[in-house]
Amino acid sequence: MGNSQTARSVFAPRAAAIALAVLGCLPLANWIHTEVAFPGYAERVADWANGSVIAIGAGIVLALCSRQWQWLWPRRQVEKMGRWVGRHRWRWALTVAAAAAVVYAAVAVLLFHGRAVLIDEMVQVRQAQIFVAGRLWLPEPPYPEFFSSLNMVDAHGRVFAQFPPGGPAFLALGEAVGAGWIVNPLFGAISVVAFAAMLRVAEPNPRTAALATLLFALAPFT
Repeated sequence: MGNSQTARSVFAPRAAAIALAVLGCLPLANWIHTEVAFPGYAERVADWANGSVIAIGAGIVLALCSRQWQWLWPRRQVEKMGRWVGRHRWRWALTVAAAAAVVYAAVAVLLFHGRAVLIDEMVQVRQAQIFVAGRLWLPEPPYPEFFSSLNMVDAHGRVFAQFPPGGPAFLALGEAVGAGWIVNPLFGAISVVAFAAMLRVAEPNPRTAALATLLFALAPFT
């Protein structure tokens, strides 16, 4: 009885994960006859397939090389590191967060030159600058057709961003000292610590939690 319950408890989450993975790759919007569709589905599938082949191929090559070159997988050192992480989970989390902050800051400065590059970012930075000036909105200019922009609202003589004020309010902390770019690295590091704190409850295995924290810190969407 116990074995069957264990098998069901293992099967259910795995089946759910497989189902979600499969459904996430299907163009359901294109199969439903509505005005909503995903016209670039074929191109995205091709990109995903090419990336998957590269990743899987690199993994196979690395696995084959690791059998010949033991230094690629220093088992004793990894196990020693795992034991240390298990005893010092918070120290590991803070170390990863600090390293992540440095990486995020380097990306912000070296790649993006400390500037917003997308229209959503530009508009939120503009709203942050409005907050720094001690205002919630700007008066509409006499010739708004020369100054209006996408995602900025011109209503009843007032100009402000269409986004909720929370994001621009945080950006205002950096804009107040002339370094708006530093907000994302700082809060990214805080997110790493918060994720590690959540794992103390969600993941009892300290080594798994440590690797998950590192993966979270290095994930591009983070």
